[in-house]
This record gives sequence, structure tokens and C-alpha cells, in this order.
Amino acid sequence: MTITTASGQRIYDPYQTDAIVTLPSTISPVLAQALDGWEGESHERSLSGEDQLVAYRQIWPANWIVGVHLPQVQAEAPLIAGMKKITTYVWGILIFILPLIWILIWMALRPLTHLARQVLELRSGFRPVLDIPTTMKELRRVVDVINVTELARQGVLRDLAEREALLRGTLSASPQGMFVTDQRGRLTFINDALLQLLGDDTPRSMQAWSRRIHRDDRRDVRTAWLRSLVKQTNFARQFRFISANEGVLWLDVSTAAVRVEGHFIGTVGTVLDITQHQQDYAQKRWEAEHDSLTGLLNRRGLTRHLEELLIQWQGSEKPTAVMLFDLDHFKPVNDQGGHALGDQMLQQIARIVQSEIRSSDYAARQGGDEFAVLLPGCTPARALTIAESLRASIADSSIEAQGRQWQVTASIGVSHFHQGDKTIDDILSRADTASYRAKQSGRNKVEGDADG
Repeated sequence: MTITTASGQRIYDPYQTDAIVTLPSTISPVLAQALDGWEGESHERSLSGEDQLVAYRQIWPANWIVGVHLPQVQAEAPLIAGMKKITTYVWGILIFILPLIWILIWMALRPLTHLARQVLELRSGFRPVLDIPTTMKELRRVVDVINVTELARQGVLRDLAEREALLRGTLSASPQGMFVTDQRGRLTFINDALLQLLGDDTPRSMQAWSRRIHRDDRRDVRTAWLRSLVKQTNFARQFRFISANEGVLWLDVSTAAVRVEGHFIGTVGTVLDITQHQQDYAQKRWEAEHDSLTGLLNRRGLTRHLEELLIQWQGSEKPTAVMLFDLDHFKPVNDQGGHALGDQMLQQIARIVQSEIRSSDYAARQGGDEFAVLLPGCTPARALTIAESLRASIADSSIEAQGRQWQVTASIGVSHFHQGDKTIDDILSRADTASYRAKQSGRNKVEGDADG
């Protein structure tokens, strides 16, 4: 504490040695204000240069100014000491509380950790249901919902497995070749009957299957198969398949689209071996259009090919010719030599006809000793040349039987397609007329179309 007079003389200072000290003009601004009559609290630097807190009060009767000086360090010491104590207490509390909080959080989250681990085990099939010991109602409710859902899912899977086993058993036991594909057409099942039919190297993918389809059928089958997958419809085709065991097989393949709740999930297919059926059909068709004695086309086969040629000619007017002829002097061979000799003669004539015509031509026996030849893409002049060569070959041939030579000739009529032809009868009529003229003019001759 200091006491200073209003005139600037310090009459008390615990640190001054003289009784009265006149203060210098460089006194602090705060003291200068107090000498001018101000009183209050502030801070300033002491003469030693330390920060200090000061408070001045005016003692008016004595014209004194009483000042109280407290170093700032001394003033803040209790606060700093208190803060240190508080900090020490806080750290002590934290060191004790934080592990406790961590333990409490760990205990609270432990059921969730178990839940996460058990869910992974459940999904991997290592656990049938969840078993989480917890008192948390919300977590218990979640576990119950998951368990109910999982049990229902397992029931559905068991049902599906049983159905699939039943289906596979049924398909496997079927004597008919069967297969199953997914929605993308990939094979997922082939039964034993189909493996036995197609051989040990049966393709296991549709891409490999398609490579084994006969090249003449492959494009059509591929297109139809892809269309059925895209449109999710049934598929049905008959085609030739290259089997390692049986060679070329004719297969009848049909599939049905399978849907579950309206969603397309794949197909179930059947495979029939129709090779024998196709061979029988081809044989019957061949027999229906061919002469059994000579192997040439019969009248029915001749008519079908002639109608096809007429349609082609009407579209392109590509020159096409027709020969008709019957045998001269055949009746004596048949009557005197017998029907067997007559048949032998007809067979020989058929062989001569086939040797004289081109590979693209068609030869037919219409009945009795009547023959016909279709020459597509043949000009009238070329047709007459072929007919003349055929006539000469027939005339030069003979059969030795019963001690004599049997011989026939041919009266050949040649016609070609005309601009006004509407039916095959128009063409055949002209060729028949030309053949009649050849016979009337002495037999063993070739006569062309009178209109050509």
C-alpha cells in the first residue's frame, strides 16, 4: 500500500527508505490520473517493470491518495493453483471413467457384433437360426423376424429341392430323351436316354449342339431356337444331327417354356429319334414317284418335276426341253420272248437312257414301253442332239436270249417350253405329237417340235 499527497509527494511506501519522496514526472499514467482526482481500479507496470493491479482512493480531508498495489502474478496464483487442482481431478476422473464408458459401450454393442457374425454364418449355411442372448427388446425383435424369415426360406428351399429331385428322377427314368435349359438356353440337365441316343460325346452346351447339326439344317434351327428364347415361346423342329455313334440321325426336338409366377425360367425339351421314320418316309416317297422295275421316275414323279420346271421357266424363261418316246417292235419281245425278257429289255433301255442324258436331267418310264426325259436348261438344238444320240444307242443295243438277238428301236419326239404354255399338258401334247410323227415316218427317228 502507498500513500501519496495531492502534490505528488509519497509519504508512505513499504519499500522506500526516506520518509517523504517527491515522485518524478515520469510517474505512471494511472497515478497521474489519481493526482488529478480520479479513483478506481486498473493495472500498470511497477517501477521494477512487473505487471500489477492497482486501486486508488481519494482521502479528501487529508489530501491523500491511498493506493493498493498487487503484483499480477500474485493475484493470479490462487486461480492457477485452483485450475491445476481441477485439471488433476478431471484427468483422474477421465482415467477412471473412460475405460468404464468403453466397457459399457462394448457390452452394449456386443449383441450387435454377435448378430453380424451369426448373420454371416447363417448366410453361409453354418448356422440354422440366430441365437443372440440379449435383453434389448428391439434387437430381440430383429432376431425373431430374421429367424422366422430364414425358417420360411429353408422350407421353400427344401420344397424346391424335393421338387427338383422328383423332376430329375422323372426325367432320368423317362425312356425318351429329355433335357432342361435355363432362361438363356444353357443346358442344365440331360437324361440318360438322351445321352444313350446321342452317344458318349453328347454336347453339354447349345453352342456345341449347334455345331453338330447338319449344315443344311443348322441356320434354320439356330434362328428358330434363338427366336423361341427371345419371345419365350415353345420350339419345335425336325433336323439332322451328326452322332459319333450312329452317324446322321433325324431328330424331332420340341421344347416348352417354363414359367414360375409369370416369369420365364427356362425350357424343358424332348428329343425323338425319327431316323427310321424319315427313312421310311423317304422310301415311300421314292416308291410313290419311281418305277419299281427300272428305277426311273414314274408318271407321278414325272408330273411333279415337270410342273416344277414349268413354274421355274415362267419366272425365268430358261430353255427347257422334253422328250417322249415309246419302243418300236417291243410287242414281239414281250409276247414271244415272255414278260421276263420284256422286263429285261425295259431295264436295259432305262440304263441306256441314264447313260445318255446329263446329271441334271430326269428320266421317267410312264408305263409299258413309254419313256420320257426332262432336260432343264437345254436349248432345242441341244435337245435334238441328245435325242439323236439316245436313238442311236438304243438301236445299237440288243439282248441275246432263247438262241436269238432281240432288238428294239425308239421313235423320239422332242418339244420345248413355249411362251403360251399354261399347263404341262400343252408341252406333253406337242412332244407326243412329235413322237407320233417319228413313228409314222418309219420309226427309229427323232422329230422336233413342229412349232420350234
